[in-house]
This record gives sequence, structure tokens and C-alpha cells, in this order.
Amino acid sequence: MALTLAPGMALAAPTSTDAGAASPPVAEASRIRLSAGAPSVRAERRINVRAEPSTSAPVVVTVPPGTVLDSPGIVVGRPWIAVARDGRLFGYVAAGLVAPVPSPVPPSQEGPATPPEPGGAVGGGSVESIEDRFRAVDRALSSLRGDLDRQVALAREGFERTDRLLSSIQARLPDPDEAPVVMLRPPPTRLDIAIGSVRGMISRLIGD
Repeated sequence: MALTLAPGMALAAPTSTDAGAASPPVAEASRIRLSAGAPSVRAERRINVRAEPSTSAPVVVTVPPGTVLDSPGIVVGRPWIAVARDGRLFGYVAAGLVAPVPSPVPPSQEGPATPPEPGGAVGGGSVESIEDRFRAVDRALSSLRGDLDRQVALAREGFERTDRLLSSIQARLPDPDEAPVVMLRPPPTRLDIAIGSVRGMISRLIGD
């Protein structure tokens, strides 16, 4: 259907020409470049279809809101859309005054969806994703367990080394019940040295 009108609506005569006057010639697409666009557009309000993509071009016809027009394409570099009727170029409308009509979706040729088998997996993708997460968590826990085991082994080794060192030190200490083999005395002071000198002099005098 090239031109569809809402029920009870009819094409209005061009506002810029008399009703009995011939429609202005439409600029052919051979000299106006078009790019691909929606196959059909719908008038959002009462709009003018013009002979060229310009607001100063003559009005071919005025269409009411809701009119659906076939569109061979969009004017390159201009905000205008070409419209057609019965497979032939009909005119141009401003792009901001129409909305694209989506193409009808052909009915699906596929048969009815096969129901899942009883006991079968539902949402395989989700199940696989959850399983992947569980595997990642298990790997992380395994790594943590390995680190903890190494830390415990190092701590045990440190405690054993410290215990052996303390035992060695304790074995070298003298028994408190036995007399010490070597008695350590503090070094003599100047007074002790002076007293010793005086005693020596007295002994020599007496001895003489």
C-alpha cells in the first residue's frame, strides 16, 4: 500500500495552488541522491508533500496526521525523506514531521519449542557460570590452605630452633649447688692501688 489514510480522511488540495491546477513536477531521484531508510513513514501531524526537498518548493499535496507513505530513501545531506505512490516518486517531506514505520516481522517458520526433558539441566549457561565460580573459590581456598600450612611449618621450625638454643645455653650454665671454679673480682680502684703502695713502703721500712 503506497498511501494509507486514516478512516474518514482524504487528501487535501495543495494550499499553495488552486484545486483544479495541475500538481507541480516532482524533482526526480536521478538528480537528488538518496540513501537507504525506513520503507515507510507515518505523518505525525498535518504535513505538506513538496516537489523538492526544500521548504520553498511547491506543495504537491497536504496529508493529514496518521497517513502512511512509502519511502524510497532519505535525501543525502538534507533533513528530507522521499515518498512514493504506486511505486513512483511522489514528493519529499521534512524528516522531523514523520516517523518511520517498522517493517512487519514475518511469522516464524520454526516449530514449537521442545520442552526440556525431565531431570535435564535448566539454564545451562547459568549452571556453568555458577560451577565456574565454585571452582574459582575452591582454587583460592586451596591456595590459602597451602600458604597456612607453610606458615605453620615455619613457625614450628622456629619454636624448635629456639628450644634447642635455650637448652644449649642452660647446659653451659654452672650448677648453683657447686662452688664456682673461677671467681671474678672487680678491677682495683685508685684507692686500692694507693693503699697497696703505702703498705709496701711500710713493709720495706720495717724490714730494714
